[in-house]
Amino acid sequence: MTNGFRVGLGLVLLGVAAFTPHAVMAQSGDSVLDMIERSGSPSNLGDPIGTLPLPSPLFAGWGLADAGSNLFWHTRSGGAGTVYLINTNGNVVTSFSVTANTGSANDITSDGTFLYIVDSAPSEVDIYDMDGVFQSSFAIPFLPGAITYNPNTGNLYIPDAIGGTVDERTTAGVLVDNFPLAAGAFPLGMEYDAQRNGYWITDLSTGRAILYNLDFTVVRQSISVAPGRRGVAVKGDKLYVVSPATSEALIFDITEFQLAVPFFLDNGTNLSGSMPTSGVAAFVGIKNMSAKSITLTIVYT
Repeated sequence: MTNGFRVGLGLVLLGVAAFTPHAVMAQSGDSVLDMIERSGSPSNLGDPIGTLPLPSPLFAGWGLADAGSNLFWHTRSGGAGTVYLINTNGNVVTSFSVTANTGSANDITSDGTFLYIVDSAPSEVDIYDMDGVFQSSFAIPFLPGAITYNPNTGNLYIPDAIGGTVDERTTAGVLVDNFPLAAGAFPLGMEYDAQRNGYWITDLSTGRAILYNLDFTVVRQSISVAPGRRGVAVKGDKLYVVSPATSEALIFDITEFQLAVPFFLDNGTNLSGSMPTSGVAAFVGIKNMSAKSITLTIVYT
């Protein structure tokens, strides 16, 4: 572990430190912690930790969405379209057929009152009540790859599978906004993550699950989830990605690192980050509160 300290007014030195879980670093001298930033690949955050068996046959499973408590909504695509409500052991709680009104049941989401299924044959969103009774549908002017609902906006978010954009639409299908994704994106699953306040999208072209911010301008995490490639759901610190070739959802650890960064300046205000005005010592402590090793770049001024 190397640390840089101020040796002259205006000089900034860099230090790189590797912190194992619960390790603590403390230094003293006339230095003040100015900035802490994470470095290294964000893919290290995604560790596969298990699988969730799915009731859909091989190569037919597609959609997945958190249904609250220990439940998920899951869709079987194709000619025998089916919606399943399953628990976290993969057991079917209830199911219903959608073949009469849905050509291909791809991804699914819910606003708590209705279920919304993206249908690629034709390109539309089909709406059902929670008992599986068809309500209505609205057309989409592109090939919809996925769908999710954000309770904060009350709107649906529907990515174009081959066009690299995301439509924000009301639950009645009225266009509100449109957002570009990263170049070459091929989204086949999408889920709003309330805990992280962003959108997870599975990208067929890269075999990754990508966490975007709310306006899709920043990628906050990107983890390899192959052979998972379709529907994606989030429960707390677990990410579930449908792998149609194995009829299961792969489970990934998406615990975001946490740091405790207490510091005390004996001529400043404790924990406020204020700068001392005369010769004092500054003490900096950094504690890794996560279960993973983290590499930090620390700039002292």
